[in-house]
Amino acid sequence: MNDYTFEQYDNPRETRAWYERFLREHNGRDWQQKLEFSVAYLLAGNFPKAANGETVRIFWYRIKYKGVLVGYADAKIQPIFNGRKVISDMWIAPKFRNQGHFHRSFSALVEYTNAVGICIVMRKYRLYGGWFESFGFDWMSAFGADPSEDPEKSVLYLITRDAYKDMVRFIIQYADGYGYPCNERARRVFEEVQKELENERWPPSDQGQPKPGQCARLSQE
Repeated sequence: MNDYTFEQYDNPRETRAWYERFLREHNGRDWQQKLEFSVAYLLAGNFPKAANGETVRIFWYRIKYKGVLVGYADAKIQPIFNGRKVISDMWIAPKFRNQGHFHRSFSALVEYTNAVGICIVMRKYRLYGGWFESFGFDWMSAFGADPSEDPEKSVLYLITRDAYKDMVRFIIQYADGYGYPCNERARRVFEEVQKELENERWPPSDQGQPKPGQCARLSQE
């Protein structure tokens, strides 16, 4: 029996209390200057629409151990992953740290949210990447990092293969193939998705139908 339970909740005041502490712990006293979006903006959930017309949606969770509140987490539904959830942040209250709650509750959180990956900074990946990959999150996609920033603080996704395929499909359809993979494993997936999209637009039964000259531009043909 799993001793961890989760409660999805919607209480901006409660969220602000733990989330600002989380940001301060991870980013220092000037944490507010490092945010792409303000906390108020995140709590409101008014994210801009992605290229497919959908928006990011955030879900907030309480983490309880045998009924006792020990921390919080959030997960985001990401348009680039076909509307599936990626775990973004987990915060264990200081009085409950160093008791194994983070690692023991994580697997239950993945199951509860049906998450297909996590969002993580490079510094944490170097420390715990192998452990996160054991959940099937063994495909990496890095954000573009500002050259002036510490590369150890650059953000990346660790996701499942299916989520990676969804991301590639999104890139081909809405970003004109931007971000073509640079390793063999990723290249095979890229070409696999290209073929799937080509077959969707030009099924094998459609004899005599023209094929695109360049699959990476399917959405533009």
